[in-house]
Amino acid sequence: MLSFKNFVSEALDAQQRRKLAQRMKKNKAKIKMARKRAERKFADMDTLKKRARRQARNAMAAKLVKDMPKDELSVARKKGLEKRLSSPQMQARIDRQSKKLIKTVRKQEVERKRNRNKSDDKK
Repeated sequence: MLSFKNFVSEALDAQQRRKLAQRMKKNKAKIKMARKRAERKFADMDTLKKRARRQARNAMAAKLVKDMPKDELSVARKKGLEKRLSSPQMQARIDRQSKKLIKTVRKQEVERKRNRNKSDDKK
């Protein structure tokens, strides 16, 4: 069985996307519980790096499509966008941007934990 990480290097076709959606739907209860458990913990550095990278990639994608929402793009345009984002030049730019973002992502995590503790005190 292929996992989501195997698809990172290659674009999904329609059939693969449908299969992935079915797998995610089947495991949604497990995913929900895991997310709830992870929410209680402070994110480790790997998770913070992943979040920073995702934010950098999304910012780059927004810049490329001129802030048009991804769900409004055609399938061909999304595929072209993914291809451009996976190019070595873009990967280098995303890497640089994500390194800068780690500090802000960490601040967001600290703030999230602080706010969560305050809301727990009220209960």
